[in-house]
Formats: sequence, C-alpha cells, structure tokens
Amino acid sequence: MHGLARRILLHLQNKYATIPAMSIAELFLQAMREQGAGDIACARIADGPVGLPFAVSMTIRLSDAVVEEIADEPTYTYFHHYRTVNAFLDQLALKAGLYLQEKGARYIAVAASQSVPAAPGSKATPFDGRYSHKKAAGLAGLGAMGRSNLFLHREWGPRVRLVTVFTDWSELAEIAKPAPGVQSAEAGDLPAQPESSVPTASPELSPRCAACSRCVDSCPAGAIAFSENGPAFDPEKCSAWMKTQYQHIGRGAVCGICMRVCPGRT
Repeated sequence: MHGLARRILLHLQNKYATIPAMSIAELFLQAMREQGAGDIACARIADGPVGLPFAVSMTIRLSDAVVEEIADEPTYTYFHHYRTVNAFLDQLALKAGLYLQEKGARYIAVAASQSVPAAPGSKATPFDGRYSHKKAAGLAGLGAMGRSNLFLHREWGPRVRLVTVFTDWSELAEIAKPAPGVQSAEAGDLPAQPESSVPTASPELSPRCAACSRCVDSCPAGAIAFSENGPAFDPEKCSAWMKTQYQHIGRGAVCGICMRVCPGRT
C-alpha cells in the first residue's frame, strides 16, 4: 500500500484511534466524507460492470439558496452550480477509485452526468448514463425515487447530485447492502453478468409522494404524470422543453423547477 491510500488510511487511523473497531471499509467511507462526500453508502449490485459487484454511491447536497432562486426558469447561477457540483463529484469518484486501486482493487467510476448510446435491445433511453446513479443510491439505502423521477435523499430530498463507483474490493462485503436475489453470495461469487442483464430492484417511490402533486402541477413541459405505480416521467418532453425554452441558459441542459417545488424527504 502506498500513495493516496496509505496517506488517507494513516490519517484516519490516527484521527479515529479512540473509536473502537472501525474497519478498513468504514475508514474508506469516512475518507470519502472528508474528501467532500455529503453522504455515502455501498450496495452489492448484480447488473453492474462485469466482475465489479460493489457500487459505492456518493452524494453532494446542492445549495438551498441557489435552488430557491429558480422561479419560472433556471438561473445562470443554478446552471453554473450544477456543472460545478458534477465536476466535483467526478473528482471525488476518481479519488475513491485511486484509493481502491492502490488497495489492489479494480474500479470503474460512472460519470456524474453523461448520456451514452443505448445498447441494441436495451430499454434504456438516449438520456440514460452507463448506470443509474439513482438506482445505485436507492439500493445502497440513501433514499427513494420521487414522482418526478428525481432521487429523494433520506435527509436532503431532491436537492442532491449523485455519483457511483463500481469495484471488486472485497473489504466492502461487510458493509454493502445485499443485492436482490444474491444476499448470501460472497464477494467473489456474484454472477459475472453483462450490465442490465440481471433484474434487480430499482428504488421505490417515496411514501412522501403518495398524496403530493407539486411537481406534476409545476412542470412547464407537462413531463410528469400522477401515477400510483412509481415515477411517470417523460424525458423526451422534458428535454424538448429545455432545449426550446432555456437555450439561453446552459444551451437548454437544465431546468430545476420540479426540484425547487418538491418538499420531500424519504
């Protein structure tokens, strides 16, 4: 062990020497908090990158002051904040990955905000990334889905951004929430499956959304429907509205109205 991993581990071992029985995995999570993660948790996920059974989910809380300035359209400040937080999350994921790599593990960091072409036969949309950060965060226990398809963090509601790091670091086995259907598998025994080939549960709709329709009523694109069966969100409507109405702000890449009006925590 050397470099970043050694420096972080020695620092934390000294800092938390009086706290009994902090495992190496727990020290890793604490290290990422000290690097800037607002919240962090880990889950076993069976449909992630082949051979990387653990998903480390990290969040950053957005500025309430910035979000609350959003009225009938996004603000220039919000667009800048959105991009800055995404860039920070990518740096945070890289630091986590470098730590894991120095511990002898492999990793793949999923970009905080990147759309990728859907694989042939996939149900993915043109707006999806390599893997859903919201799904990983939900399986890790950080929150649930909102009616608007936003992720509702257990403490901060929808005012968060997410990033995910997949790894095969076996030390995470003791703290990772189990993947549906493979609860008893050891780290090396999880099935090596192509991404999206194994059905695993997605985050459930937050109970806070049951009788609430603020996002439905406030969406200028009409992209959110009221449904009792989970999020009913039309990403094409949302994207088309942003591109036509907000081209002058971030080339139509952000909105944020549903996030501002949402009162929810999980």
